[in-house]
Amino acid sequence: MVSEEKGLPESFAPGEKNPKGGGIDLATTKNVKWVAKLGTMSCSTPAVAGGKVFIGTASEGQGVLLCLDEQTGKLLWQLTCPPRDVPKVIDGRKFWFSVFPPTLGICSSPAVDGDRVYVVTQRCEVLCLDVNGLTNGNDGPFQDEKHYASKPSKETGASEAGEADVLWLFDMWDLGVRPADACNCSVLVHGDMVYVCTSNGVDRDADASKRDEFRKPPAPLAPNLIVLQKKTGRLVATDEEPIAAGMLHGQWSSPSLGRVGDKTLVFLGGGDGACYAWEALSSVPEKPVKLKKAWSLDCNPPEYKVFGDLDLITHYSRGDRRRKDTIIGKNDGTFAGMSEIIATPVFHNDRVYVAIGRDPEHGRGRGALWCLDAGEGARGPSRAVSARKGSGFRVQGSEPGRVGPEGFRVQGSGAKNEGSGIRGQGAMALKRL
Repeated sequence: MVSEEKGLPESFAPGEKNPKGGGIDLATTKNVKWVAKLGTMSCSTPAVAGGKVFIGTASEGQGVLLCLDEQTGKLLWQLTCPPRDVPKVIDGRKFWFSVFPPTLGICSSPAVDGDRVYVVTQRCEVLCLDVNGLTNGNDGPFQDEKHYASKPSKETGASEAGEADVLWLFDMWDLGVRPADACNCSVLVHGDMVYVCTSNGVDRDADASKRDEFRKPPAPLAPNLIVLQKKTGRLVATDEEPIAAGMLHGQWSSPSLGRVGDKTLVFLGGGDGACYAWEALSSVPEKPVKLKKAWSLDCNPPEYKVFGDLDLITHYSRGDRRRKDTIIGKNDGTFAGMSEIIATPVFHNDRVYVAIGRDPEHGRGRGALWCLDAGEGARGPSRAVSARKGSGFRVQGSEPGRVGPEGFRVQGSGAKNEGSGIRGQGAMALKRL
C-alpha cells in the first residue's frame, strides 16, 4: 500500500492474547487503536470507505463479509454465506472447489462505490450490498436475504450486529464457470459497470497417481472476464479469449483500468501466464456484447519454458513440491517454470506493471516483474537496467520487442535469499514501484 498520509507509525506490535479470553490484550500492543475478531481464515484485504471497514473471512465453514466501524472496530453488520452444493467429482476426478471454500471463506477484497459495496463470494457469485446494511430498509430488487444468508457466525460476535442488505446477486456458476480452489476477484467499478474475473480454472491434484497433468478444464468455454451493470447486476458483456486452452491451474487475478490515448483499457492477468487488455465499454449495451481485445502478452520468460522431454502442463504439475515425482529440487526458489498471473496488473503513466510467481503452497519458484507498453503490450529492448548484489532479484531488459527505453522486467535470480516468486499487487508512488 502507498499513501500520502504523514505522521504514520513506522511499526506496530499486534500484541498478545489475553490469557483470560476476550481476544487481544490491547495493553500489550503498540500503535494499535483497536482489534476486531475475524474468522478462522482471512485472505481478503480490508477496504476502508465512508468511516467503515469491509473485509471477507471464513467462519464455521461459511463465507463472511464483515462491516466494522473505522474508529472503534465495532461490528456494524455482517453477511454470512452458506457453502454451495457443488459436485464432488467432475469427469471422474475430484472437484476441489467442493473442498476449499468452507475453509477459505470470502477471499475477495471488497470494492466500495458510493453507498454500495461489491464482493465476490466463495459461492462463485457477485453481490452488490448496501454499505449501511438493513438499517435503512431492504433496498434493491433482491429481497430474499432471510433465505439466502445462513445463521450469523458466533465466532465473529455477530449476535450484536445488524444484517446485510443484498441489493442484487449475479451467479457466475450459471455461465458455466467452474473455479479452481477458490473465487477471489476484487471487482473493478468503472462508470455504470462492474468488471469481474470469474476465477474459471482447472484442478491439478498433488497426487501423482491421478496424472492431473492430462486433465482438461471442465469449463473450456466459460468466460474469463464479465461485465455487469452496476445498478442492476445485469450481464452486459463477456470476453471470448480461449485462455482455458493454456490454463495452468487457477485464474485469480483482479482487473485494473487505465486511459491510454483516446481509449480506456481493462487489464487482467490470465491463468495461462499472459497479460490481457480489452477496450472498456463506453456505455451500457441493451444486450450482452463481446469485449474487444486490445492486446495480450505472454509474461513467462523464455528460460522458464525449457521443459526437456516434458510437455508444458506436465512440467508445471511436477513442479509441485507435494508430488512424489516432483522436479522442484531443494525448494529453494531456483526452480524455473511457467506460472499463471495471480497479481493484479498496475497501470501508471501509459505503462502496465505485472508480476508472475508460482503459488508457494505448490513450491517455490522464480518470479518476474514486467513493465509493458500499455497501448500495445510490447516489451522494451534487451538491456540491463540495474542490479543489486545479493538482493535475490535482478532487473533487466526484456526480450527484443518494440523499442522503448522504459521496458524491463525484474526477475528472481535464484539467490539464496530469494522468496517464493512475486504474488502481491504492486503500487506506484513518486516514480517508485
